[in-house]
Amino acid sequence: MTDSSRRDRRRPLELLGFSAIIAIVIGVIVWGGARNIETALIWAGISFVVVVVVVAMLVLATFRDTDGDGNSRRDDSDGDSPH
Repeated sequence: MTDSSRRDRRRPLELLGFSAIIAIVIGVIVWGGARNIETALIWAGISFVVVVVVVAMLVLATFRDTDGDGNSRRDDSDGDSPH
């Protein structure tokens, strides 16, 4: 089993931090418009969850799984794929 680098271990925290920053910005914008803290907190929470899900899906879509030798595990070039 290979040891993950420090950057790989901190990536989830980077994604959560990015989502938290976006949620805070959305919360401030809503609070500035509505002047209601409950509404601002609700919108901040919703935006946090939405950004976490979207960023996670984008990371999964761009992730390329390798076996350590640089070869892709999803390589279906041998023609054995049922599709």
